[in-house]
This record gives sequence, C-alpha cells and structure tokens, in this order.
Amino acid sequence: MADENPTLDSTEVPKPDLNRICEQCGREFVLARPPSKQGHGRWCSKSCAAKARPKQLIPIEWRFWRSVNIARSVKKCWPWTGARDAKGYGHITLFDSQGRKIGRSAHRLAFELAFDTVVPDGLCACHHCDNPSCCNPWHIFIGTYSDNMRDSVQKGRIGNEAFREQKRREKQEK
Repeated sequence: MADENPTLDSTEVPKPDLNRICEQCGREFVLARPPSKQGHGRWCSKSCAAKARPKQLIPIEWRFWRSVNIARSVKKCWPWTGARDAKGYGHITLFDSQGRKIGRSAHRLAFELAFDTVVPDGLCACHHCDNPSCCNPWHIFIGTYSDNMRDSVQKGRIGNEAFREQKRREKQEK
C-alpha cells in the first residue's frame, strides 16, 4: 500500500512571499531578498523610509556647537568646522516649523545662542578678530552695515592694496 502522506524533500525549503505594499506610498513592490533587518521590506525605497520614520529632532544648540572648535580661552578664535562659503564664513542649515531649509551664518547664530538674543534684520554680526570662520561670541559685535565697513577701513581690510595682495597670495598657496 502506497504512503498517501507526501513528505517534503529535505532540499525543499518554502520560499517567503517577497511581494509587498509600501507603507508610505501604497505602491506594490517586490523585495530583492527576504527581510533580515527590522523595518526592511516595509517601504519601497529609501525616500519612502525616510518620510515614514519619525525625525529625531536634535537641539539646535547641540548641533551647532559640535561644529565649533572651542578653544580653552575666550581670547582665541573658535573656528567653525562645518560648511563654509568662498569667503570662509561658516554656514549651517536649519529647518523651520514647516520643514523648509533655512541657511544661517555660523557666527551670527553663535552670538544669538551665547547671549540668548536675536540679531534684528538689517544688522550685521561683525568680527573684532577679522577671522570669518570664528564663532567665539566674544569676538563678535552687532552693528550696521556702515559700522562693519568703517571697521574694515580702520583695520586696513578695505582700500588697502597690500592687504588685497596678501589675500591673493594666500589663495594661490592653497
């Protein structure tokens, strides 16, 4: 009498169902391989995964100050180690309440965070030290555009051919 209960061949392993529906956009997709990590297989793409996962809000103060090389003295410059523009000024990207990007000058934000104040629109955060990457709040003063230009002329940074020539040489050496 033949055995009516079929047995699985030892080489046959049931294959998992790799067809999925994205939890973010609802699109059908097929996994390339069985899910091995938590969350893998729930979204069709990295962009859907990023949209679906809750954003961890890192405090601005912590995010900002970790990019500043703080010296042990308030007399020394504290250079910005993050992104800089062509003139050497530090920049940081923040997000408003609607998730839109806002670019901020690092030295201006350093002054605002250190002294718990907001620099009004129309005023400049000027450097006593003339180091554009410096974020030491004691090296920064608030003034008008005219104040900043007057400071530049008094220190010989504007209208001084020797200063411009020195800057040209510094750029060529880099």
